Amino acid sequence: LAVAFAISALWQKSRGLAIALAVALPLAAGGLYLWKGTPAALDAANRTPPKTLPEAVAQLERLTQADPKNYGDMVTLARAYMAQQHFDKASATYARAMALDPEDSTIYVEYAEALLRNSHEHRFTPEAEALLKRALEKDPNNQRALFFMGLDQRMNGDAAGAVATWEKLL
Repeated sequence: LAVAFAISALWQKSRGLAIALAVALPLAAGGLYLWKGTPAALDAANRTPPKTLPEAVAQLERLTQADPKNYGDMVTLARAYMAQQHFDKASATYARAMALDPEDSTIYVEYAEALLRNSHEHRFTPEAEALLKRALEKDPNNQRALFFMGLDQRMNGDAAGAVATWEKLL
């Protein structure tokens, strides 16, 4: 409205300036929106809330493809893959999320679980073991990390180590 009043006042004194403002301001606003805004929010597929988990996953896949540096969407997508039991996709997505924020120790544990569930032997891989150790280094009281570390110890024949680890949970 302010621009309309300014243009109407300028129209009588300087039509060229009024026309330039009438054209330049909307173009500048549109350009600023494209540069700093969220054009994906205008997509009808992103505005409609998903009704099923597969619809939510498809929407998250679109969002992470459009913005591969969005940590929150990446983690949510990985968790959705876990819920769908697509452990191979979850593992790959957790790896991408961990690359975006290597300081979040909760992701280490979730990533280790995805690797466990994706393993053909249903055992923790060396990579998963390292992730659990890193999670416990950052947060020695992380309950899920302690549980999985004890499970790994038990699976590897270290019953005493597993008991000691699990006693921390009590």
